[in-house]
Amino acid sequence: MGKVSMRLSYYMDNYKIITCLVLLIFACMFTGIQVHAEDTAETAVENTGFQGKLMVTSVDTEAKDKPEAEAAVILEIPKGTSLLTIGEENGWYEFYYQGKVAFIANGDVVDANIDTAALDDEMKKSMEEGSAYIESLEMQRKALKQTNIWRIVIVILIILIFIVGVVSALNKNKNNKQV
Repeated sequence: MGKVSMRLSYYMDNYKIITCLVLLIFACMFTGIQVHAEDTAETAVENTGFQGKLMVTSVDTEAKDKPEAEAAVILEIPKGTSLLTIGEENGWYEFYYQGKVAFIANGDVVDANIDTAALDDEMKKSMEEGSAYIESLEMQRKALKQTNIWRIVIVILIILIFIVGVVSALNKNKNNKQV
């Protein structure tokens, strides 16, 4: 019995420290902290936020695991597939596709023709629409606020009319009793 009461006394003396440690363990469990032993080539590309050149396959092609004609085929990529290249090596484009880093011969891809003027116009139009929407929303909020103010003014006026009526009725009764 003496050992149990000593342990209980120890835990009661150090309950703040123990509570903090337990809370720290739970916080680590639920915050989604992830530890990676090492980055593979695929996760390294994902984690860098790399920006590359947009290309489109010009033919049905095979993606290889190395920039060599004899390398193993790891993916079949159909004609017209958009790819974001992340590098170029010995006549091969390196890219990241479906979770894998692969290589395609330069002759199998072409630059994606992007109409930047059309994209700029679309972006400008989208921003104008967004701006118009925000202005409309602000006007609605302002009108709602004014409506609420007028409701309050009307309620106060009705209450004041009621009070004036009650006071004048009481004064009239008071005057009738004095006469």
